[in-house]
Amino acid sequence: MRSLVLASRNLLRHKRKTLVVLSALIVGLAGLVVFQGFLSEMMRVWRDNSILSGAGHLQVAGETGYFEDGEFNPYAYCFPKAAQVAARLLKEPGVEAVFPSTGFVAMAGFGEASKTILVKA
Repeated sequence: MRSLVLASRNLLRHKRKTLVVLSALIVGLAGLVVFQGFLSEMMRVWRDNSILSGAGHLQVAGETGYFEDGEFNPYAYCFPKAAQVAARLLKEPGVEAVFPSTGFVAMAGFGEASKTILVKA
């Protein structure tokens, strides 16, 4: 209790320092809140763009190895009965569309120039 009395007296004695410290805390907290809002909105937009660009909410692979090696050899992991899998997925509640898709990243170069390209099929 004695510590609280001493602290309150010290705060009241140094009004200018107390005001500077409180304003710094308020500005810092407001900056953190604004930055958190910016980050959460940026992540939401990134998620929505990923979904709308063809990545989808759900990705299904023929084998578990696709997620380790499929980027370098996607056609080795194709479904043997893709039409039947698509028909079965369309019967699930909440599924609006099903389409087969694969893609990979490649480097194309000529002389000193090179580009990274994303191939989607």
